Amino acid sequence: MHRSSFAVSVGALLVVACGPESATDPLFEEICGTPGPHRLFALEPGERLHPLGDVRIGERLYFIAGTGKTEFPGSPAPATATVSSAGLCGEERRFIADDIRNVFAREQFPGALFGCRGEVSGDLFVLDPAGVTPPRLLVSDGCDSAVWTSHGIVRKVETTDDAARLLFYSYPADLDAGPIEPTVLVDSIDHREVVVTDEDELLALDLDGNLLQIDLPDGELSVVQAAVTRFNAGVDGRYLIWEDRLTGSDDPEGPPGDLVLRDRRSGIDTVLAEAPHAFAARLYEYEERVELSAGRFAGGRTVALPSLTETEIPAGRRLVSLFSEDRWLMEGEDGGWYIRNPVAGTETLVTRDPGSLYSRGSDGMLMLREPASGPDGHLELWHYPFDGGEPELRAARITAPPGRLGDGRTYTVVDADAEGLGELVLVDPLTLAEHRLDDRVHLPHPLFGWFSPLVDRDTIAYQIFDGERSGVWIARPAAE
Repeated sequence: MHRSSFAVSVGALLVVACGPESATDPLFEEICGTPGPHRLFALEPGERLHPLGDVRIGERLYFIAGTGKTEFPGSPAPATATVSSAGLCGEERRFIADDIRNVFAREQFPGALFGCRGEVSGDLFVLDPAGVTPPRLLVSDGCDSAVWTSHGIVRKVETTDDAARLLFYSYPADLDAGPIEPTVLVDSIDHREVVVTDEDELLALDLDGNLLQIDLPDGELSVVQAAVTRFNAGVDGRYLIWEDRLTGSDDPEGPPGDLVLRDRRSGIDTVLAEAPHAFAARLYEYEERVELSAGRFAGGRTVALPSLTETEIPAGRRLVSLFSEDRWLMEGEDGGWYIRNPVAGTETLVTRDPGSLYSRGSDGMLMLREPASGPDGHLELWHYPFDGGEPELRAARITAPPGRLGDGRTYTVVDADAEGLGELVLVDPLTLAEHRLDDRVHLPHPLFGWFSPLVDRDTIAYQIFDGERSGVWIARPAAE
């Protein structure tokens, strides 16, 4: 049996156009001197935030807003893009720059602000955080296929359908010195894979099948391994996996060659799978394992690092999370979810209820499901414990993607109209009561989610489109 209950809080918890009902509303903690939701800044008619480019530098917030619709159907971004900044409570809003599609900071340049002009993959500019001087070009096309390393920016520029050129832009001593000109690290590489490791090196494959190591910042080049078809490497630089070209098929669609693992610290090579085989290898360096899979539910095995201990993944199962060596979360081809003990070879069914995995932890997982009564524009949020207990309904009405506070409580927009405007509610996970926080709140984008970079984890940032109330608001729900 699934246990559930449902209630909707009304009355004093209702937030209407005039704001919170009283200065002592127990639903909210004070934020920016306001005993309830606080407007960071107003939005003009038709203006809305871009889904990219929320960043905080010191005591200032930087964000992009715009108006109009783009020529690309379904795009979440307005047609225009203006960067502004404001204090942490929205004070002193300032114009920073026009036509910037993404704005961000980098640890290599504390206090500096960067932006992508024209499009998200456009030219890289340095922006004045105070908005006094105009943007300065740093790298032409510098937001396209760019990786920031310890010494400079690496870009992969595709030259043909199969090949790319590897460029390096050394960081200047002075960001105001003008545009950076690149040096060519490698004129022609396989376009599929470039890995930047923490050891100030790049790993790339040339068109002759040589796996190259390029040291930064001097660009010194050496061959790590010959006769490589594809490779994978961790960012810490220790482990390297490659498919051997000599033992593979000449047919690009044929079976792959030997899969070889190298521990670059010890210099030892280990063949993980001999040809012919149907495996693809994936390195999970932070979990210290390699996964060999023949397909989504085709089975395979994991190889622990550095011990090389192998553990089977049975056919019909996909490894989703490895909580410990004897506790795996598996998705089944039959639609079920399982906790598997690979040491004992046992498996426990968690659920076969249809739905999509929202999050998981060592004690259970959250799933979004259609209500049993049928689609109504909302989803239900269910918790499934891994210890065999009954599933629990955590929220009866969810519009994806929901948000979560630092204490685990869920907030969401419900009863959205054709314009995507609805009520922002905070859900009590025990009673399922929906505590209404605000009205005329715009649904977050399903891919980019809420504007969490603007606020701390105990605070919600959201957009309201409601005449004079239109703007970006923040609210800090009271602790439980």
